[in-house]
Amino acid sequence: EAQRQLLTDQELLITDRHQGRASALIEKRGGVLLVVVALVLSVLATVLYARLGAMPDLQIRNLLETSGLTNNVALRNALVNRLEQRQDNFYYWLMLARIEQGDAQSEQAVHAYRQARKLAPHDSMVASELAHALFMTSNHQINDEIEKLIAEALASDPHNTMALELAGIAAFASQDYGNAITYWKRALIFLQAGLSNIDNGREHVVSAQIKALRAGLMQAQSLLSDHLTGSLSNVDGPVPLNFRVQLSKNFADLADVNPTSTVYVYAREWQGMPMPLVAQRYTAAELPLEVSFTDAMSLSPARKLSSINQIEIIARIATGGTRRASSGDLEGRLGPISPNKQTSYSIIIDKRLP
Repeated sequence: EAQRQLLTDQELLITDRHQGRASALIEKRGGVLLVVVALVLSVLATVLYARLGAMPDLQIRNLLETSGLTNNVALRNALVNRLEQRQDNFYYWLMLARIEQGDAQSEQAVHAYRQARKLAPHDSMVASELAHALFMTSNHQINDEIEKLIAEALASDPHNTMALELAGIAAFASQDYGNAITYWKRALIFLQAGLSNIDNGREHVVSAQIKALRAGLMQAQSLLSDHLTGSLSNVDGPVPLNFRVQLSKNFADLADVNPTSTVYVYAREWQGMPMPLVAQRYTAAELPLEVSFTDAMSLSPARKLSSINQIEIIARIATGGTRRASSGDLEGRLGPISPNKQTSYSIIIDKRLP
């Protein structure tokens, strides 16, 4: 009986030991499981926070990709809501400003541009766009703040076409027609140079800018000529040389006349020096053209247009894409003519260079 009791006690002891080990193992595994669960929850919380926190940004991106900036009320509202949370986002302020400006909400555009400018005080683009928005809110009047913004924009980026356009407007308003012509001609050069690199959605916008600048240039050139003529003691001073450039019907339907091809129009001395006296650059899409040349546009002060007795006018479509005449280019010529006798002419581009 004593032996049986001893064996029973030993079995119980062994059982207790196994149970203790099992309990210890369970406790150990439970601790590890708790650590793993805690880590998973932490990572999940981080992912969910990032995901949910970025949801407004994802919404803005999707709206921008699907609808663009034009007439996008949903995108505007999304930007306004997001900027209440993230007022330090420069790109959202700039995007909102452009939407407001596109919707003719100039006052709201000015506010958004000012916020963007606080975040990027030396950005030429923001300075010029803010100047334009202020110009719209001031009934198209140039004030000191606008002039300061224009100067800052051009000092940072001399190729800023919007700043150049506004600088020309400011000069024109002050009857400084010479500087207005200079600014607008520079703006035209940069706009035309970048015309082939823009997307189709903005091509019509840039083309409209170019046409508006052409019209402004012609008016400034005419006023400058009148001013110069009025300041002379005689009434027979130089007058603008006006002419129309058009494409011959034989070429009008040709597929190889690319609308973006450059059209060079220039005047030079008849059977004299090959260097142009006056030159302008356009695109084939702008044909037919109404062109006006004045002494103020002369490339050399020593060789004014009116100082040459006989000149030749050449209009050439550079199908080869180079400034120099090349085989395949389309051309029209007029001459000899006197710039001081008749002031209106017509040129037809009707020949293909061999």
